[in-house]
Amino acid sequence: MEEDSKYIQKVQNYTDILHDLYMKALKLNSFEVLCTLLRVDAPEDMDWEFYEDSRMAFEEGEGLENIRINDKDRKSANRGELTLYCHRLEMTAPHEMLANILRAILHKDYLIKPFGCLGRPTSGLAFSWVGPTALEKLNALKRQAMETGEMKLAECIDQFFDENLRNVISSSDFEIDGEYFKWIEKGTAKQKLKASVDEIVFNCLAFYTAFLVNHNHMKMMFNEMPRFHKWPNYQVLEILSNEDIGLFGFNIHFPNGTKATFTHNEEGVVSENIFHNPDGSIQFNPGFTDGHEEKWLVNGEEVCDWGEFSNAN
Repeated sequence: MEEDSKYIQKVQNYTDILHDLYMKALKLNSFEVLCTLLRVDAPEDMDWEFYEDSRMAFEEGEGLENIRINDKDRKSANRGELTLYCHRLEMTAPHEMLANILRAILHKDYLIKPFGCLGRPTSGLAFSWVGPTALEKLNALKRQAMETGEMKLAECIDQFFDENLRNVISSSDFEIDGEYFKWIEKGTAKQKLKASVDEIVFNCLAFYTAFLVNHNHMKMMFNEMPRFHKWPNYQVLEILSNEDIGLFGFNIHFPNGTKATFTHNEEGVVSENIFHNPDGSIQFNPGFTDGHEEKWLVNGEEVCDWGEFSNAN
């Protein structure tokens, strides 16, 4: 019971830090936050939904408390927690979302692959690319956090990330022996107090729980925002949301009657009239500009009185 209370308190602490970070970004660059929450132009389709699948598994019980309840063998439970630790650290979507939130605070564009510059081509294979490691991405996040003055986020990463620990767990080159966690590193036997390892794993699982909680909360916030927003050059942003999951997409209506659309939910992704710039930012295809009129159009219909829209802004 005491440990459950400690876990809840830790999750709440991390949730507060993440919430403050997202709210700061929302005030400075709201559309970039919207794109980040939706993961605009993520590569998944209906058969390749990595983050949503991991999110659902986590919410349905693939977590710290489930391992401890369903495994009476303490040593086996420890190994389950360590495996989950590696799984959380390797999740790509949270890294990319945090990077784009920090970019929004710096007034930078949303990028489909914010760590693209850290990747490297595969030797001898045309068009093949190797992505950055968890170490490279988390170090980059710490640098970004310090650049934006978000020292609390950098401190959070230090509390849950240990590259040596991640490496030996991933390769299963360790032993849990009483009060010690033991492993071999470059031919040398090493050990660490198991309590210290437990604390790192505990912090990691709490942080990623907080990340998912905050992500869901921020998406729900968009359901409470005005649906329509006037943009420059007679463009209109329409936020797509519902009471079940909150934000799930958007439309951008152009003054020639066309629109760009993006939706992302458990069923998959729909992306229309959106393309990538060379730097990984996104751009919208408004169609032929000679058909543009100086009118606010929504689904091809002129909006003469915004008051007619019950949730218009």
